[in-house]
Amino acid sequence: MNSNQILQIVIGFVLTIAVSGLGFIWGEIDGLKQEVITQRVQLAQLITPDGIVISSPENAEARQDVADRLNELELEVKLAGQEERAMLQNGITILTQRIFALEEFRNAPSRSAAEVEKLQMQIDYMYREIMSNIGHIEEME
Repeated sequence: MNSNQILQIVIGFVLTIAVSGLGFIWGEIDGLKQEVITQRVQLAQLITPDGIVISSPENAEARQDVADRLNELELEVKLAGQEERAMLQNGITILTQRIFALEEFRNAPSRSAAEVEKLQMQIDYMYREIMSNIGHIEEME
């Protein structure tokens, strides 16, 4: 074999590899073009030419489920707040009734000064509780 034949074999080998590589690259480019076309078609189904997003049925259903759940949670929070408010108002009523009873008991003529002072401390404490409950109710509004 002379150097001329070796050169022809090497050139043929290199050209075969180059042509195969170009064919592979061309196929990949064509595959990418097809993928871009497919994505554009799918994107056209989701976005109008004006740029407005079109909801898919699954997306709209999921969004409605989330909105329904948020409404349920808001209702639960409102009901819990109403229950707490009712409990505070009930507590105020009970404390007021106790204060009236203690004031009557305190004002009885047979009470000693120490008993009157002790009853007055209890009444003052109940008034502070009432004011605290009123503050909590006002914060809820």
